[in-house]
Amino acid sequence: MPFHTTASHGNTFKQAWIGLWRRSSAIPFVSAGRRQKKPALDQGIKNVMQILDQSLGKAASHLRKVDEPTYNRMRQSHRDISKAVLNQPGDAEGHRAWLEEDTDRARTSSFRLGGIGSMMAMSISTGDGTSYHYDDGDDAHFYSMILVLGTGGLLKLPELGYQVYVNPGDVVFFLANQQLHKLEVNPAFPQAVQTVFTIWTDRLAMQSAHPSTYHDFYVV
Repeated sequence: MPFHTTASHGNTFKQAWIGLWRRSSAIPFVSAGRRQKKPALDQGIKNVMQILDQSLGKAASHLRKVDEPTYNRMRQSHRDISKAVLNQPGDAEGHRAWLEEDTDRARTSSFRLGGIGSMMAMSISTGDGTSYHYDDGDDAHFYSMILVLGTGGLLKLPELGYQVYVNPGDVVFFLANQQLHKLEVNPAFPQAVQTVFTIWTDRLAMQSAHPSTYHDFYVV
């Protein structure tokens, strides 16, 4: 799977995007990183999802206790996005052919990790981690989530005057679209490799979904 760098995150922060989103297209599509015809990639993603599902399943249970309306919205959002990918003209036939090659590809493209989420980025960071940024592509009516493996890191939210250490396997829900943030690699291990999983609801892809029957928790 190809990993890329961005100007906002620097050359030591490499990312791959996996799942359904819109970016600059008129309809949602399966990302190029996910849609490669490699059996090893299919199996690798299934293995990763099994690992992440355990942590996110527990986190989703806690979210339901403290914010059930948002939990319900996050559980249903991916369904309409998935339908939109296959029900549109043009690329729909190409998507169907790719999905039919491996019946597991459908469930490993629109993520239901712990029952929630629709898009995922996998990042490998060495050194400084990310710079401060907002994730403008995240839909602000849903929480974004981060989970790290390997080496833990410090999540800083300066506008809230808050920071939290994220241990490997921890899940943090926050409004990445609205809240300035950065994730630093544990300074005790400056050369360590940190694998970061970011799960979010794609803002543009949600424009293809039906309006939620649940009230928004956050007005944008």
